[in-house]
Amino acid sequence: MTLNRQLLMERLLQYAREKGINLLETSYVATAISERLDDDNILELMGVLAVNAVGSGIHTAKLCDRLSRAWDTVGQKKNAIEYTLKALELDLSSYGNMHSAVSERYNAIGVSFNGIGKLDKAISCFNKAIEVDLNIFGESHPRVSARYNNLGMCWRSLGDAQKAIECYERAITIDLAIFGDKHPRISTLYNNVGLAWATLGDLHKAINYYNKALDIDLKYYGMATSEIATIYNNLGLAWRTLGDVDKAIGFYTQALEIDMLVYEDNHPSIARDYTNIGVAWSLLGDKHKGIEFYNKALEIDINVYGTAHPDVAVDYNNLGMAWCTLGFIQKGIEYYKKA
Repeated sequence: MTLNRQLLMERLLQYAREKGINLLETSYVATAISERLDDDNILELMGVLAVNAVGSGIHTAKLCDRLSRAWDTVGQKKNAIEYTLKALELDLSSYGNMHSAVSERYNAIGVSFNGIGKLDKAISCFNKAIEVDLNIFGESHPRVSARYNNLGMCWRSLGDAQKAIECYERAITIDLAIFGDKHPRISTLYNNVGLAWATLGDLHKAINYYNKALDIDLKYYGMATSEIATIYNNLGLAWRTLGDVDKAIGFYTQALEIDMLVYEDNHPSIARDYTNIGVAWSLLGDKHKGIEFYNKALEIDINVYGTAHPDVAVDYNNLGMAWCTLGFIQKGIEYYKKA
């Protein structure tokens, strides 16, 4: 029998409660279930669990952390947050407010809240993590810079790009002192600052930061990586927005070449590259070439997501717009309807 992984986890937890099985042991099985599609041996796993159970059923921070990770693996973010909050409560009880384990919990909860769009709650958690880490480690520590980076991403998502830049700059100051100016952590932060300046409309400043990030990554990795492809895409978007579409196509094409080396043929990043190139060619007036790339993106997105997905809708919309512009109104409408 092959059952939905979420249902299996729920049944396992219910089974453990009914049998009085130690939930820490249960969590190991729950994690195993969450990482497998082949769940035919679930009853055997439960039997092994029952034989080896040691019994109190008391929640521990370690247990809650494992269950949180298991729920997160199967896409149940709210359940994952619930267990991480329980772990935080237990850590606060065990260690007090100023402990590295407490900081890690706050950061993990912040990441989870960010993932479900609860940005205000995420910011609150990241600020608490920063407060704890500053108290323990002082200003010049990689954990502190990582928290500032997370905080910056939240502020940018909320639309306060200026506050995001302030957070990123703090992280850069810390990481430069620790790692020097040729480390990928610095590259990531430069790229994030570039994104924030692009949000503020200063595209030349954004391009400057993207180029700094690119220079570091090219020297550090010396090979094709997804990080470099991402920067090329960011440069392409900036130049396209500035009106230099030919230059944008050059960067998009470089991103595509890298992604085709890094990923399998049917990967969303490759579809994104095709879409970007298609949009650029359409802006240059070559709608037929735009359609060619939109169709390539559509084929990948349908293979990856199926027909009911926002990215597929974007592909159909792009095709509809291109065909209508070429004068094939009925064909364009058909694509709009699919979108």
